Amino acid sequence: MGERGELLLGIDIGTSSSKGVLVRPDGEIVASATRPHQLSLPRPGWAEHDAETVWWADFTGLARELSATAAAHGTIAGVAVSGIGPCLLPVDEAGVPLRPAILYGIDTRATREIDELTEDRKSTRLNSSHVALSRMPSSA
Repeated sequence: MGERGELLLGIDIGTSSSKGVLVRPDGEIVASATRPHQLSLPRPGWAEHDAETVWWADFTGLARELSATAAAHGTIAGVAVSGIGPCLLPVDEAGVPLRPAILYGIDTRATREIDELTEDRKSTRLNSSHVALSRMPSSA
């Protein structure tokens, strides 16, 4: 067991499960946890998540579980969260989801529209921005 010190908490919300890891800055894994969840396929070509029960419940559950473990090993100095994206999740003015989230890349109901938008956005400006950002020095 390593000595007490700074810890980093990482959580990834995936298509079929959410994963969390608590690590030391040198990469030593202190604890990890996984929570499987359901992918809803209500119709052919549709793929959805209930944001409250999948995204929020998994995130808060993993954060609480790994934070409790952290107390014996050190202090959480940083948190990183990654997730499925981009997705469509319409919400009301209070941020409450109006329907299940539509999962981009899996859900095929808007394939034609995605292709049209992709083609329309293929401009020198967008491509140049991507190249410039990818060449930015790491100290920027």
